[in-house]
Amino acid sequence: MSYIVLIIYLASFATGAMALALAILYSATVKTKWSKYIVPLQAVLVGVMVLGLLMQYARLFSGNMTLVLVVRGILTGVLAYFIVVFPWAISQLVSQPLKRWALIPLVLVSALYVALTVLDMIFKVASLQLGISILVGCLYFSCVASIWSNLKRIEDKLTRSFLLVFNIVSLSMIPVSILAIIFPEFEFSSYSLYYLAFSIIMVTYFFNYFSSVSKEHENSIAITFDKASSFKISEREFEVVKLVEGGQTNKEIAQALGISVNTVNNHLANIFQKTGVRSRIDLLNKMRGL
Repeated sequence: MSYIVLIIYLASFATGAMALALAILYSATVKTKWSKYIVPLQAVLVGVMVLGLLMQYARLFSGNMTLVLVVRGILTGVLAYFIVVFPWAISQLVSQPLKRWALIPLVLVSALYVALTVLDMIFKVASLQLGISILVGCLYFSCVASIWSNLKRIEDKLTRSFLLVFNIVSLSMIPVSILAIIFPEFEFSSYSLYYLAFSIIMVTYFFNYFSSVSKEHENSIAITFDKASSFKISEREFEVVKLVEGGQTNKEIAQALGISVNTVNNHLANIFQKTGVRSRIDLLNKMRGL
């Protein structure tokens, strides 16, 4: 079981590191209310996974319980910071920013989490572990509830889809949370599963975002007849150019225009001669002004 947990932590760390790299690129190119929070938030989560890996390594290979306690102490501090930052970032994301005074209860909850964890490390009482799980679970799912109630307020379709998937995954992880409460030794394993799921969602979101940006860029430099006419391209030849732009073969272009393949070849030869290019790629680049 311990080795399975270690593998999950490794997968979580690898996915999280990829998400962090994409988050840095995203925050550098996008200036929104929540983009400035995404890098520190993701960095904290990667740090949690690193500490989790160290803890699992210490338990499995070194047997040094002092190292385990030290790592868990650092992990507790990182998670305490996360307890404050995560709700704050969510509030920015759903366009319901928290007031500054709202940080006070978050800091108090964070301090309570630290106190319970320290007591658990000293006394090893099951009720303390239960209290920690309930505290973290209540805070997490209050954020989920906030997302649900404000989902329609989010104008960006991609962000709204990301949050919808995030909520669905969060709800699907409820059985894992219950399992962690019933079996406290499963607590840290549940953290890694949560983080792995979250990182996969983040990576998917960033890839979709950059893909949409790329498509918008391509559309912004689409070939128009005005651009083509500067090369003395006829309307019929422009139809061929647009089909070339769509990635169609000569045979497909012939079928689309109801002409023979030889006629298509002649059109392309004339177009190449007028634009001074020798290939389709060079033709498209020249038409787009690249």
